[in-house]
Amino acid sequence: MLLMAVAAGSMAQAEQGAHKEGWVLVFEDDFDGDSLDQTKWNLLPIGAPVAPRKDGYWAHEAVFLDGEGHLVIRTFEGDGAYYTGGVNTLGKFEQAYGYYEIRAQLPKEPGFWAAFWLMTDGVHRVGDQGRDGTEIDIFESPYASADTIHHALHWDGYGESHRSVGRDVHIPGIYDGFHVFAVEWNEEEYIFYVDGVETWRTSAGGVSRVPSFLKVTAEVGTWAGDIRQARLPADFIVDYVRVYARDHKIEIDAPPRDAVVAADAPVRFRIAPDVAVKEVRVVQNGTEIYRGAAVPDELTPALPVQDAEEEHRLTVTVLDAEGREHERSVRFRVQQLKLDIPFAVGSRVREVIDVRAAAGFAAGEQISEARLVLRPVQPGEETGGAGTVLYEGAGLPAVSWDTRTFADGAYDLVLLVRTDKGRTLEVQERILVDNWEVLEEPFNAPIAFFGMQVDSLLAVERSPGWHHVTERPAAFFGDDGRLAAQGLGDHVLVWRLPRLRSFELEVYVHDEADAELLRFAAAAEGGEWRELTGRVSVEERSPEGWLRLRIYGTVPDAWEADLFRLTYAPQEEANAPLQLGRLLLRGQK
Repeated sequence: MLLMAVAAGSMAQAEQGAHKEGWVLVFEDDFDGDSLDQTKWNLLPIGAPVAPRKDGYWAHEAVFLDGEGHLVIRTFEGDGAYYTGGVNTLGKFEQAYGYYEIRAQLPKEPGFWAAFWLMTDGVHRVGDQGRDGTEIDIFESPYASADTIHHALHWDGYGESHRSVGRDVHIPGIYDGFHVFAVEWNEEEYIFYVDGVETWRTSAGGVSRVPSFLKVTAEVGTWAGDIRQARLPADFIVDYVRVYARDHKIEIDAPPRDAVVAADAPVRFRIAPDVAVKEVRVVQNGTEIYRGAAVPDELTPALPVQDAEEEHRLTVTVLDAEGREHERSVRFRVQQLKLDIPFAVGSRVREVIDVRAAAGFAAGEQISEARLVLRPVQPGEETGGAGTVLYEGAGLPAVSWDTRTFADGAYDLVLLVRTDKGRTLEVQERILVDNWEVLEEPFNAPIAFFGMQVDSLLAVERSPGWHHVTERPAAFFGDDGRLAAQGLGDHVLVWRLPRLRSFELEVYVHDEADAELLRFAAAAEGGEWRELTGRVSVEERSPEGWLRLRIYGTVPDAWEADLFRLTYAPQEEANAPLQLGRLLLRGQK
């Protein structure tokens, strides 16, 4: 951990306008009005009014506008628990690179901290350091008593492979009044600022290339001290959030910066329309590969690939009509053998995708045999099993693969090639098959919130008579959250999941025949219910005599279904009790 001290920035810096020379404003919220703009922000937690978070809870009611142009995130105590909140732009605004800033007044009380940070799902991927996703903590405020804030980067997940770097910055008076916290994230490094003064510059982990969303949050935790000593409520007050993109005159779209590409990968770039182009030059590793009066329609790297994976540098120079030169460069690596997979989001693939390969061998060397294999990645193992052969032949593969025929999860797509010179090459890509949206209903008991019971069921409809059961979890294989029904007749639960394709229900009974009291149906929004068939498998019996059954069923491909209905219909008091343990619905993304 590094520590530095800087002087507080001037007020002029702290209150600079929205215009920044050389940048374009792409996102802004000044928090005017009396309600949060939910076209820009999501309240945290997403999908519930309150949920556990670190040593406290995130609650929607902790986040509000004060009517004076500020977002307020309040930390408060209730019924012996501590609540705070946050917002993010997941699914509403994401960007790679740029300048991100917030003007805010930090809370001074111990036991919780404020933060402005950038996040992406790629943070959880391990193997390419931070280049495939980094958590960028623009600031965190755990050290109010020491006039110190914290910058940090996190990558390679949050498990055993987790890596991070950080810097503590001492700024006298930083917890008094409003201050501007910012980061410039470019292709080479991250540059952090407080009130316009640079406080940290780093490229640790390799700079992320992945679009990220914004998070403005407060967190309860002992990192910031003992919250029992805090005078609550206490507020984190935000004046504005702004994001800028660099106003480049040249944008190189391919090859991507720091990417590994095939030998025949295209070179694509764009020139801003306000540039009067006189001449365009493209240079690769000091060798000119193109010169002309316009952007070329087709261009590929032109130098031979000597090694299995070589580093190259491509520079595009544009001379305009006034004699000014505009230049942009990109570093990348070229592989002799490369799989080309159209990723949907990072390494996530779904539905039918085209898989092809490219090779760049020396003159006279030919492929004699190629094999494309899909191998599942098992938990705790690098790769499991022999896998499934997707292609085998004397040339490079070009296949269409229906990923829906495989279970969601991680796989290694492996290409093995032998040449007529006796060489054997292997290349692989780790992918995540991600076809299904999953709704998991654990039937948890209600959550206590300010003396009230907040229902945690995800069902959108339910009939009277259902009640939660938490007693004797050992008799139910450790399950301490179950649902049962009282009384005779139909007891109904309905869930909503767009493009529903399958269901899986875990249920506890004394006799397998008791499962016949369950019925299942699916319907489109506003449509008629149609019955579904479930296949029953017996998992195990507890010493107390309870059977755990798993019931699985699918929705026919021709059906449109967005709603799932479960009906439990005991007709006699003599019917043995039945308890629901867990429901899993899958809908196609």
